[in-house]
Amino acid sequence: MRRVFFLLLLTSLLLTSCQSPSEHVVSDYLEQNRQVKTEEVLLSPTDQMKDQPLVFYNLYASQNRYWYYPETFLSTGEDTLVLQAVNKTLAAICQSLGLEEFSVESIQHKNKIAEIDLAGKFTELLPPLNAVRTVGEALVMTLTEFAEIERAQFFIDGQTGNFLSRNSAQFEINLPVSRPTWPNEESPRPEQKTVFYWALPKSDRLVPITLPLVLGETVEKQALKVLISGPDSYLNGFSPSVKLPLDFDYSQLQIYKEEERVYINFPFEPADWPEEDLLLSLRAIVQTLTEIENVESVQFLFLGKKHNVFYENFNLGLAIEKLPLLNPNN
Repeated sequence: MRRVFFLLLLTSLLLTSCQSPSEHVVSDYLEQNRQVKTEEVLLSPTDQMKDQPLVFYNLYASQNRYWYYPETFLSTGEDTLVLQAVNKTLAAICQSLGLEEFSVESIQHKNKIAEIDLAGKFTELLPPLNAVRTVGEALVMTLTEFAEIERAQFFIDGQTGNFLSRNSAQFEINLPVSRPTWPNEESPRPEQKTVFYWALPKSDRLVPITLPLVLGETVEKQALKVLISGPDSYLNGFSPSVKLPLDFDYSQLQIYKEEERVYINFPFEPADWPEEDLLLSLRAIVQTLTEIENVESVQFLFLGKKHNVFYENFNLGLAIEKLPLLNPNN
């Protein structure tokens, strides 16, 4: 028994000594930088903290249409976290719509319902079409970023009303409003759909947009194909979020799913993918595919192999899960 143990120990030492120094470095790096899901930090809306990353929602307008998208900022500690987040969203809305800046003085919440009181003069100035719904949902999204808040009750000049805008019936507020299941939904019809992430022009900011799918291919394959082909003509205000090498042949791309992980096998090496295009594409692909039910992570393969290539906080050799902050502040 001792002889067997000695032989095993000797074999292990020999194998270890055969590893190159670079392999040790990569191994240590992977051990310290594993891309695993971390515990979510639950912030209380009433906390007053400084330099805490908070999510607010900005607005993007193109050809009289409006979409909201998340961004982050650091709290100042001067007000409650929820009040800072809401007023940051209101400031972004006013700037995007060209309105006089407006803010609220307090946000109360109980039984997981937050109360927000808007000025009538603010709601009356909102543009028509989908702007009213977009503004309303952006505020609900901001409030429900806090785990203690599930719905928002709107008031106008301290009074309950039927609609957010007195000139439009596009966003009902007579009852508490829940977080939208489908952000920036293009079609309310009950059909197969998923959330895609398109890029703002000349920007690395991604915008979630819910689009319908056609029956046939798996959702994962169809979602990736749509991302690669780029936004449809009626979304021409956006830029493609996935930019692949010019000689890329889609027919050679492989995508399949095992359990809760999607594997994408690209027919080229990572070095063939320009870094500025790769980072934006990586974020868009991961966020889009992890919106699909029962998809928790995405594994990138290149010519059938994993590559421990590092780009900012990402290692392409490891499966990547949904990013906690879609558009972090730089």
